[in-house]
Amino acid sequence: MNYADNNSFFNDKSSPEERTSADGLLAAPGMSNTRCECSGSQSLNVFIDYLYVRFHGGFSPFNEEDLQRFAPLFGLLKINPQFYTEQKSRSWKNFLQYDTGTFFKSSTDYNESKDGPCCYLELKGEGCRSFELRGGSWPDLLSWILDHTNHVNRIDVALDDMAGIITMNQILDRIHKGAYSTRLRTWKVVNGSNVFDEVPNIVQSKNDGCSITFGGRQTKQLQIYNKAAERMAKNYAVEHGSWIRYEGRFMHEVGYDVLNQVVAGFYTSNISSVVAGLIKGLVEFKEHGANTFVRQRDNWHLWEKLLLSAEKIVPQKQSSVESNLAKKQSWLSIASGRILAKAYLANPDEFDNYIGFSVANKIEEFNFVDLAEVNNLRIIQNMPIYETLEDARVILQKRFQAYAYPTDYLKSVLKKETMKEFLDQEEVGDDYD
Repeated sequence: MNYADNNSFFNDKSSPEERTSADGLLAAPGMSNTRCECSGSQSLNVFIDYLYVRFHGGFSPFNEEDLQRFAPLFGLLKINPQFYTEQKSRSWKNFLQYDTGTFFKSSTDYNESKDGPCCYLELKGEGCRSFELRGGSWPDLLSWILDHTNHVNRIDVALDDMAGIITMNQILDRIHKGAYSTRLRTWKVVNGSNVFDEVPNIVQSKNDGCSITFGGRQTKQLQIYNKAAERMAKNYAVEHGSWIRYEGRFMHEVGYDVLNQVVAGFYTSNISSVVAGLIKGLVEFKEHGANTFVRQRDNWHLWEKLLLSAEKIVPQKQSSVESNLAKKQSWLSIASGRILAKAYLANPDEFDNYIGFSVANKIEEFNFVDLAEVNNLRIIQNMPIYETLEDARVILQKRFQAYAYPTDYLKSVLKKETMKEFLDQEEVGDDYD
């Protein structure tokens, strides 16, 4: 079989400059060409910087069945599966390098998964950039992987600030004054003992470089560092005076959900907000203030500006991603069934108003995490997904907007505190005084 016949990359006669991002712009050296659609320049850039996923079964470039099974993947990668350099390894069987930072490897009897033999695709930072320069499509590649992977070992998403919105000294000031909120616990060794703390690990380096790490290497991590200083240390050219990178790393249990969020972001042209939301879900820097409860302070206005005022995204664990909404519906049926039965019997004519009012006044709180849960359940049912958060909210509004205000009966049975959220003070006073 001639695999080049089925690989569009080998039949693509366009130049590398033409085979870049959708907006036709080449990335600056060391950057991704997956541009933030909110920026017409290179001042703000979001991208994927690492991907490591596992598939069922092994892989050998000499096995016809393996080649057929992964032909779509190699086609999307725009790589000929028979053009590789074999790497020496005692840990892996068929450890193959296809391009800079692009690896495929198969398990041995000692490191196969609990489901049996497996193989891995690894795209390091250079591999991601090479994939883009070959004209690869992230939405197409990640969609295929989402459908075929049985585990996401790690996916990194990053945001580069090249406009100097926030400086490293400003970040360090927020940290030293405790003006931040995070659930990430950083692992350190202190006097020979392992210590976990929310305080990040800060490492100073030459060329005024600094690396700040929140979290460990097991589930989630945020690393903030001076990319310009790093490149100077490696004697690379630096075209931007300010270059701070915010890199979110998501491993194992949360990897699948992050991959799902990223795929949705690409297809809805909302990848910038998704990446920003994922980073915000790791750490929120706060305004300085007298409030001793840091979590209750407003987010730092520059942090909001950098992250496009995106909604915070907290990924779910892989074991619960697909079943989470189904479990909630099951719980609702069990825990609330008797209450709903009583509500119906109390006044059958008002039951639809009761349900409609409950939904109508929560539409604006429906968020990206809710949308992901809904889409996951729809995927299981082989139903089309809702492309954007706005699409879902519009559907809810069309169906339930007529119930936005309670009837006289609902006013009489619902708590006064509940009513205050939806009615103006004058109306509340007239009805309850």
